[in-house]
Amino acid sequence: IDTKFQESDSYLNKSFDFAIMRYEQQGKNIILSRRSLLDKIKEETIEKLKQQLKIGDTVQASVVQVLDAGLLVAVHSLDAFVPKSELSHSRMANTSQFEEGQAVTAKIIDLDWNKVKMTLSIKQTLPEPWHYINQYQIGETYTGTIAKIIKNGAFVALEHGLEGFIPLSRMSYVKKLHDPHEVCNEGDSVQVKIIDIDHANKKITLELLTSEENPWLTVSESLSDSIQVATIEEITAKGLVVVLPNQVRAFVPKERCAIDRNADITKSYQVGASIKVAVITVNADDRRCIASEKKAQEIEERQSYEKFIASNTKQGSSAFGQLLKQKYEEMQKKSKNT
Repeated sequence: IDTKFQESDSYLNKSFDFAIMRYEQQGKNIILSRRSLLDKIKEETIEKLKQQLKIGDTVQASVVQVLDAGLLVAVHSLDAFVPKSELSHSRMANTSQFEEGQAVTAKIIDLDWNKVKMTLSIKQTLPEPWHYINQYQIGETYTGTIAKIIKNGAFVALEHGLEGFIPLSRMSYVKKLHDPHEVCNEGDSVQVKIIDIDHANKKITLELLTSEENPWLTVSESLSDSIQVATIEEITAKGLVVVLPNQVRAFVPKERCAIDRNADITKSYQVGASIKVAVITVNADDRRCIASEKKAQEIEERQSYEKFIASNTKQGSSAFGQLLKQKYEEMQKKSKNT
């Protein structure tokens, strides 16, 4: 009775055309078929559409069935499929916004007449999301939804189908995170700030806004060359990750650690231990801070020397003081050359 299975009740009290398949006993035994008639109509329709449709064409379709994987639609009585990934530009596209009988506009992206298989895309008929990028500005705050989480961060769905990415390092001001799930989950509504817009590659980099106090807001260039008592948070082959008293994270390269260059850094320090470091460079915008344990020792030595010289000058010059000054200057030159 049909080309596809349907509940028998759906045919009750309705009129259909049938083809007579068998006529026997002067009409006492008649076998009818609607399916053979539909198959013939379909074949004729396919032959006509072969001359009319091609990949890239935009067509009008009607939703026949809503599936988790996409939409089954009808195009001129032919079945076609719209994959979930082709519903919209957003990673959060889902089929729940569609219903049976709904009219949709789609583009043909694959067409196989031998298998009578047609694949459509609604997404390709929609405006390119980057068209709306001028509505977004670096430094401004927006509301978005976590669309997908990966090891290194999370993708956030913004309005108009635009999407931004929050690197793991930009998900907390004071915590060292190892997994984005520590602070967010897919589907969460979040507040984000745009920190970069790459027009060439059509990429938006975001920062997750949290209830934490942002220590980088108080960081200034005056921090440079200051001695800080830092706590070792992580030890790597390349150096130490330390936390300064103001909760800013700094990196101490191995060559700036107060150990022999051939020493095993992992055995020379312990996580949780405190060391004195001098801040060498700091960039609040990029959240980068480089520190040096050697530099801290040099500063302390210079301060001790200057204090001694000042005290010695008040009490009068001495041969010992001059000798000490000479040795100290020699040490400073040697330190700069290593």
